[in-house]
Amino acid sequence: GEWFLTSASCRGCHGHDSLGQTNIDEDGNDVNLVSHWESSMMALSAKDPLWRAKVSQEILVNPGHAGPLQDKCTSCHAPTGRYNHFYRGLGDFLMTDLANDTLGLDGVNCTSCHTISPSVGSTFSGEIPYDTTRNIYGPFMAPFFGPMQLYEGYTPVYSAHMDESRLCSSCHTLITETADLSGNLTGQQFVEQATYHEYQNSSFPANNIKCQTCHMPQLASPVVIANGFISLTPRTPFNQHVFAGANHFMLELIKNNKAALGVDVADARFDSTLDATSANLRLNSINLNVLFDSAMSDTGYFRVKIENKVGHKFPSGYPSRRVVVQFIVTDNANDTIFKSGLFDPTYRVIGENPAFESHHEMINQSNVPQIYEIVMGDVNGDYTSVLERAAIVLKDNRLPPIGFTNSHST
Repeated sequence: GEWFLTSASCRGCHGHDSLGQTNIDEDGNDVNLVSHWESSMMALSAKDPLWRAKVSQEILVNPGHAGPLQDKCTSCHAPTGRYNHFYRGLGDFLMTDLANDTLGLDGVNCTSCHTISPSVGSTFSGEIPYDTTRNIYGPFMAPFFGPMQLYEGYTPVYSAHMDESRLCSSCHTLITETADLSGNLTGQQFVEQATYHEYQNSSFPANNIKCQTCHMPQLASPVVIANGFISLTPRTPFNQHVFAGANHFMLELIKNNKAALGVDVADARFDSTLDATSANLRLNSINLNVLFDSAMSDTGYFRVKIENKVGHKFPSGYPSRRVVVQFIVTDNANDTIFKSGLFDPTYRVIGENPAFESHHEMINQSNVPQIYEIVMGDVNGDYTSVLERAAIVLKDNRLPPIGFTNSHST
């Protein structure tokens, strides 16, 4: 590509060092950038089967908008493919284009992030301000630029924005255009997801906690980050490219269907990312406490206390993401006498309202679930799962981050 390269171009220096001399931590553990990244949802964003199915649904519902819909969706899920296409003046980047595009199929790859301009932070919904002058940005001062200039045609440049949350802003706030049930645009907009702005409106920025703090945890020990150059100054702090989030289900699904999805990543790499994702969910997402209040006759009273520990709403992002509270009471014989929030074999929540489940201050019946989520409504006020039909919020009881305010200027 004229503006971008695939991760294969970066692997030689920033991937596994077969000599075990570089891209290792102080204990000799391999922490190379490419191997950690390649089994993450960032790397797999263009092959994510849920995303692909959702794009297909949106096109089927509003075929007249098929071109712009695909172009918008690929802006974040296949950014280098889409923007390479865009800079060539070739119009909308379609899923048929993606199918034969090596850059696009590389997902959110190295150049997807490292060529973003320092001006980032004021454009959203996939409007990514790329630097098209062949600069490639990193978080370390005085970069060693000779090999990258010679072999890849990029000039490494230090920029503070590479270790700031605004680097993520262009894709992690998405505002959609609302269409009515006939497919006509109403001129209205809908905030489909606002993870970056949720973060901005929390106490995390003031405490210098960034997106990278959780999703790219730092190593304190210095790391030589390029193979074959053991004389390079070790870099610290080193942000690991694990990109651990919360999507354990999808990572496991992709791992188990690699051939069908065209994914060539070792199971061991998936296992490492799955472990990191589980640890992130277990340790960094919420504090959960069950408090016994009292008992009267045959009734027990419990309070469930949930504290959000992350820097955005929980759950955040795409509206299908939900948190379900499972509450089960058993007797001395281990027989279940009360249950709420369980799943059936098709992963539907048992007892859930077919439209959407209201928020509950108290649950006193079995199979009445508590679900934290955002629910979209169309122009008629009815539930919809179609992003382009989203006009109003029918429900949003997601847990806000610490210090959250809705009166912030951004």
